[in-house]
Amino acid sequence: MASKLKNGLKRILSSAGRGSGLSMCYKSAIIRALEDLKDHHAHGSSLAAIKKHVEASMSDDGKVWKDAVFLRTIKAMVEKGDLIQTEDHYKISVKLQQGKLH
Repeated sequence: MASKLKNGLKRILSSAGRGSGLSMCYKSAIIRALEDLKDHHAHGSSLAAIKKHVEASMSDDGKVWKDAVFLRTIKAMVEKGDLIQTEDHYKISVKLQQGKLH
């Protein structure tokens, strides 16, 4: 199962240079953050923890932080089924873990 997760995530991360630009950059950063945070809470990682992690990684890359884009990307990922939201916590969906990407 771990290899399926890695393969699915590799496809998303490798496609970050193609497609919808800025939101795709945020999407890959959000997925990386969730991987790094490893869902420490039973319901996933908090929005604040994800935001802090993504913001730090983007500033390391010299990119400008845009809160509206971050929030819109999180919302879109939940609507597509890439993330599971429980209250203010998020985790990677089973669909994304299995590599069934849009």
